[in-house]
Amino acid sequence: MNSRSSSPRAALVINPRALRNLRNPTEREALHRGFERVGEVVETSEPSDLQPLFTRWKNEGVGLIAISGGDGSFHAAVQAICAVWPTNALPQLVPLHGGTLGVVARAVGARPALEAVRRLRDDLTHGRPLVEVPLASLAVGSRVGFNFGIGLFCTVSTRFIEGRSRGPSAVWRVAASSIASALVGGGMAHEGFQPWPGTIAVDGQQVDPATMYGLYASSVADMWKLRGFRNIPARDDQFRQMRVQVGVAETLMRFPAFALGLPGAIRSSDHGGARGISITHEGIFDYISDGELYTGEGSLEVGVGPTFRVVSPTGQGALVRNP
Repeated sequence: MNSRSSSPRAALVINPRALRNLRNPTEREALHRGFERVGEVVETSEPSDLQPLFTRWKNEGVGLIAISGGDGSFHAAVQAICAVWPTNALPQLVPLHGGTLGVVARAVGARPALEAVRRLRDDLTHGRPLVEVPLASLAVGSRVGFNFGIGLFCTVSTRFIEGRSRGPSAVWRVAASSIASALVGGGMAHEGFQPWPGTIAVDGQQVDPATMYGLYASSVADMWKLRGFRNIPARDDQFRQMRVQVGVAETLMRFPAFALGLPGAIRSSDHGGARGISITHEGIFDYISDGELYTGEGSLEVGVGPTFRVVSPTGQGALVRNP
């Protein structure tokens, strides 16, 4: 962690349509009142509003941006931030969990939003040093993200997005039902457990296309509480990646062990740290990034993205728990 003695100018952007914000208008108003004592608060649910807003904030000297929303909100904000600020001078970030899963907020161990704002306000008001927690990212084509998936992972994520249930437990239900349906020859057998119809190379080494069902990459260690990712090595110049190269029956048998983070739950040939993934496809393909569904065509490169600075105020206690 690094500390800074001077307090930056702060601002907060809230997505009122993010699930938790939408369901808790009283808490959202409390965020307004708590943060307005130290900085400007703007509500917007339109990603197109962010770049002009951040351009103004950059010109006004804002150096810390709090973001209240879900993973999609944080994803959109990060794109706009990277379009406005140079990579070597990115503002400090404060992810406030206001959406469905809050993968990024969970990854850095963020405290509840109202508590985080109170602690941040106290530290800024009293001029206490702000501690920075590094948050690595992925470069997904021209975008910046933290999680990426194709094939089986994209299919499961799409089912979750299109479903009515929300929250971490819903992820497990969707994954379990999808794998179970494949075992009995359901739709998932065709959608997910089919070899990837393209070419994938991890750090220049091509993956066997006949056994390649899905690939997942992450710059954070605890996506959706999949604790098995804690056993996957990654350095500052790498990200984590995991490939499904086994059939549905073996995947189902190994899934609980992976969820519990047991050593050996994923074979060494299936995962590890990586610096770059090259994907080619003869036509159009879907991929998932931070809970958002995108369409690619032809090729896509996934590499190491910029490192962001997540604020962890000191004072009476940290904004971010030790992840």
